[in-house]
Amino acid sequence: MSSFTFAQIGSLQQDEHTQDFFIGPEVETGKGPWTSSMDYYVDLANHELQVCRSSDALDIKTSCSFANPVLFKHLMSSYGHSNSGGPFRLVNRDFARHSRE
Repeated sequence: MSSFTFAQIGSLQQDEHTQDFFIGPEVETGKGPWTSSMDYYVDLANHELQVCRSSDALDIKTSCSFANPVLFKHLMSSYGHSNSGGPFRLVNRDFARHSRE
């Protein structure tokens, strides 16, 4: 499956009328599609930070991991590549290593 490439980052969706597949907005955030991995990661970090900020759970707001989206955005702006355009491969964030343990 990882041999498929796409010009955009987003969710793989299917048109109900034509049955054609296309890249549409990302399901969790509702944003996208993106033509730049930098833009994708910035939007993803902003979404995660907003989720943390809007949480009523005090343990989330006082957790060290609350800073992760901010640190991630800083690292991306410092070390990310300006030529972050496609093609992009088919990947699912839920296929991360932590999901297999």
